[in-house]
Amino acid sequence: MISYRNSFKEEIEDYDLPEWFQWSCEQISYMFPKAHCIECVQMSWKFAWFKVNYPEVYNKTYNEYKRRWEEEDKQENTLRMRRLVFW
Repeated sequence: MISYRNSFKEEIEDYDLPEWFQWSCEQISYMFPKAHCIECVQMSWKFAWFKVNYPEVYNKTYNEYKRRWEEEDKQENTLRMRRLVFW
């Protein structure tokens, strides 16, 4: 995990930023991996809840998105092949 480095702290002090901003940078450190992890866990719980409580709706939705994804993938592969033939 990336931490709040001393060199970065010195650079912030050069810009005369407020003290609360410096303090928040020290506290936050690097939040993206934590926030991303929380989002993935929340989505997993939502998927699991729908899968248990509304299995028919979940399966219909899952199969529809899977079908669309496969169709788009086939179209992209077809376009790639056409580009290879003509170029």
